[in-house]
Order: sequence, then structure tokens, then C-alpha cells
Amino acid sequence: MEGKETKTETANMQSALTGFELLKEHFPDFQNEDSVPEEARAAAKENGTELLYEYLMLENRRLNELNSELNDRIGAFTETLGNQRDCSGINNPLNEEFMRSLWG
Repeated sequence: MEGKETKTETANMQSALTGFELLKEHFPDFQNEDSVPEEARAAAKENGTELLYEYLMLENRRLNELNSELNDRIGAFTETLGNQRDCSGINNPLNEEFMRSLWG
């Protein structure tokens, strides 16, 4: 029984090494497997997927969160400023400033 477990462990270690080699091909900045984020390594081990795939999924989630945060900031900024480019309609910023200059 221990022979099968040893073979399985050896196969898992070789596939992990192969997964890291594949990751290193596309991301040469990684020096060793320990430099890969723990979350990606744990997900690859748990799901039985390639390390490259899990790292790309991790980066995708991180970039989506960053993009969402930036969109929220832009939305908050434009909501406080209002639409200064749209000069049509009754609330024209130019007309409002003109009326303020006349009536105070």
C-alpha cells in the first residue's frame, strides 16, 4: 500500500514541478515555487489544476477588484461634480452662473 502512496506523492511532486515550469515560462520573475502566492498554490493543489491557471485566476480577481474600485471612485467624482459638459436643459451650468452673477 505504501508503494502506491509513494508513487502518487512522487507523481504529484513531478506534476507540481511541471506546473511551476509552465508558470515560469510565462512569468519568468518567479524564482521558485515559494515565490508564487500561497492562495494560487493552495487552489492548484486543492482543485488539481495547473499552477499557471490558478495564478491567472488570482490575478484576474485582483485586477477586477482594482477596476471596480477605480470605477467607483470615478463614479463618486462625477456624481459630486455633476455633468459640466451637458449645456442643454434647464439646469445649464452657464445659465446658472449667469443668473448668480445677476442676482447674487
